[in-house]
Amino acid sequence: MRIRFSLFALLFSVSCGLVAQPVHFTREYIRIIVDDSSCVFTGDYVFTNRATKSVSVSISYPFIVTRNQPFPDSVDVSNHGIPVLFQANQAAVSFPVHIPATDSVLYRVRFQQSLRSPRFEYILTTTQHWKEPLQQSYFDVIVPNNVRITDISLPVQSTQKTTDGLVYHIRQTHFLPAVNLVITWEVNHEKSS
Repeated sequence: MRIRFSLFALLFSVSCGLVAQPVHFTREYIRIIVDDSSCVFTGDYVFTNRATKSVSVSISYPFIVTRNQPFPDSVDVSNHGIPVLFQANQAAVSFPVHIPATDSVLYRVRFQQSLRSPRFEYILTTTQHWKEPLQQSYFDVIVPNNVRITDISLPVQSTQKTTDGLVYHIRQTHFLPAVNLVITWEVNHEKSS
């Protein structure tokens, strides 16, 4: 069975009205490392097949691409550490996903993106197209000592000081977001080393 899904840079969107289909986007863990002019993004995504037959899907993973947030400098996609071939266009990558019957799979998308302003946006609102909230959605935003976060569009549950900077922890369960994740910051060039 071949189904087409669309994963929007932050989340996924069903592109063919698949409400009754067995594939569900159930969990994500996002790690964003911010510095003064770029970010490194790692997203682990869990897809679950509730059917008794295996399913193949094609995922389109678009990026926020603007003048200040251009297409990523590098992109890697993997399944349990094994590289996955993907096709890229001006604003997205597409890759195949195979999910065995009544099982779950984890795919990782990692990219580095140059930023021309101290702002990063990741699309979350497309989760609404799945008509079902994510069971778990975890975000860690990591900044070095010379960067101070000025705003994060989601509630931060806790922060953790490290020797190199600060980690902002965002934890959501039964998550059906109404806004994208937007992070803004200031850089203290005197603290740069």
